[in-house]
Amino acid sequence: MSFTLRISFSLMMDREKCKEVKAQARFALKALKEHSERISRKALFPEEDSALFISVKYKKVPLARGNSMRKLIGLPCTDQNASNTSICLILPDFDRSNAAARDPDVDGQARRWAELLREKYGLTGEHIAKIFTITQLKREYGKQADRAKLANTYDIFMVDKKLMKIAVNFLGGTFRKATKMPLPIDSSVDISKKLKEAFSLVQLHFAPLKDSVAVRIGNLSQSLAELDSNLDVIIEAVFAHLPGGPSNIRSCYLQTSATKISLPIFVDFGPSDEVLVEQPKNEQFAVELGECSTLPEGLMVKVRADGKVTVVKGNAGEEVLYPTAQDEWEQGDDIRPLNDDTVQKVLRKKAIRMNKGQRKRKDKAK
Repeated sequence: MSFTLRISFSLMMDREKCKEVKAQARFALKALKEHSERISRKALFPEEDSALFISVKYKKVPLARGNSMRKLIGLPCTDQNASNTSICLILPDFDRSNAAARDPDVDGQARRWAELLREKYGLTGEHIAKIFTITQLKREYGKQADRAKLANTYDIFMVDKKLMKIAVNFLGGTFRKATKMPLPIDSSVDISKKLKEAFSLVQLHFAPLKDSVAVRIGNLSQSLAELDSNLDVIIEAVFAHLPGGPSNIRSCYLQTSATKISLPIFVDFGPSDEVLVEQPKNEQFAVELGECSTLPEGLMVKVRADGKVTVVKGNAGEEVLYPTAQDEWEQGDDIRPLNDDTVQKVLRKKAIRMNKGQRKRKDKAK
């Protein structure tokens, strides 16, 4: 079979699999809807208890580390609006001086932002539940436990695009796990439209070294037609962006939030060997060679961009262990000498670490 025919056959199989998942999902959705209507009278918070998710498990776990992949999906029929969904904004500081960073009035600049948004765009507490400046956020939520509470306090987080990288690094894995990573906005223009759009967006978050992903479809209080529309969009997005492609799908389930009811809609018992996912790449750093007056003739210093410094032999760049017991060394020098036993010990430890890393990567790839 030619390469072109194999590609065409693979695409055809993927389309058939997508249709199969959609068809089975509709049966499961109808069953969950009927069950929800029977027990809704007993639920304390029926709308919250009826939140519906689709969960997808992989055959092969993506091993590539680094920035996880996030896709934003716009749902055609959202159940969220300003009356049942809270939005938190993270905005720049007006005053970034050291004195302002130590000001006891921690939320003073946030109040200034609230006044500005109300005067310019008519946005009030009905539209925005909370406003933080980036400095205020760091001062009030320096601990991971506090950030975990923050993630559960508001439904949607939005951050000025200039602060996106800072906010993502600060909020960390707690927000990624809760799929509450902030959405980017431009605070220099009217954000009213972005606030409305945020209600219909859900995050499809493919994290490295994770074997599953879950996405909120809607609420069982919605009609079957609305949930069907949302489900079709999400399933197509999963098939389009899943690491390893549709062949990496092991199983799919529909589940509710509070009752933990989970109905299978697709299972593939095929081997994982045929799935191709991105493998970890050795990070390449910029390197600079330079002379050092304290080194013997013929030796140079290699400085890597991540700060690692090694001694190399000449311009060839061959790394050497220096100093050893045979090299010149005096009491008080910063680098202590390595005798022959120490050199061999260092080399053995390095070999053991490399072997362990290779075994771990092979185990995770299986």
